[in-house]
Amino acid sequence: MFAPPLGGQAGQAGGLYTPYDGGMAASRRRANPLGLIGMGLMALGVVGLVLGLLQPWRTCGDDIIAAACPATGTELGVMIGAMIVGLAGFVVMFFALRRS
Repeated sequence: MFAPPLGGQAGQAGGLYTPYDGGMAASRRRANPLGLIGMGLMALGVVGLVLGLLQPWRTCGDDIIAAACPATGTELGVMIGAMIVGLAGFVVMFFALRRS
């Protein structure tokens, strides 16, 4: 069915292929909940930051592009909050990957 691996017979250590005796169900990995939380926080941060930069809800009398309008203090606060959430998600994701 398959050619024997280099360095040894099929199933012997030292070849390119070492069989995993856990079966198909044991080879599946479960999702790390901490990693999923980190990915979700990073996604929220990126979406909030992009929306804050593009400002699709704003209109300016001077410019055609909404991103050229000056931001208010509230919008800057939301963008800074989105950056903090994104960075927190990155840190959580980093520790989730180091833990697994």
